[in-house]
Amino acid sequence: MKNTPVAVVSKISTMKALMVSQQMPIVEAVERFSSNEGQHGIFLVDDQDRLTGVVNNSDLLDWARVQFNLSPGSLPLPVHRVRRLLKAQQISDLAAAESRQMSVKLTDTLAQAL
Repeated sequence: MKNTPVAVVSKISTMKALMVSQQMPIVEAVERFSSNEGQHGIFLVDDQDRLTGVVNNSDLLDWARVQFNLSPGSLPLPVHRVRRLLKAQQISDLAAAESRQMSVKLTDTLAQAL
C-alpha cells in the first residue's frame, strides 16, 4: 500500500474534486467547478503538477457572498477574510493558508505523500 501512487488513489476515491492550475482566474475556476456536478472542492497544482492548495465549497461560497453582496449566512465573516476575498484574483487566493503547505505529485507514492 505504501508504494501505491497517489494517482491510483485519486482515481478510485469517492471524493471528487476539480484539479486546476493555481494561477487560474477565480471566475474561470468557478465556472469549471459549477459545470461539474458532484465536485467537493478544487485541488490547486503548480507547473510541475504538485498539489499546492485546496479550495473547498465553503471557500467558494464565501467568495460568492462577498463578490455578489449576498447574505452573510449563519456567521458573518471576519473583516480580514472579507478583505482577502475582495482582493482575490486567482483561485489560489481562496485556498486556506494551511492547504498551501502541501506539496504532492500524482506520481508520488502514498508513503512520500503522507
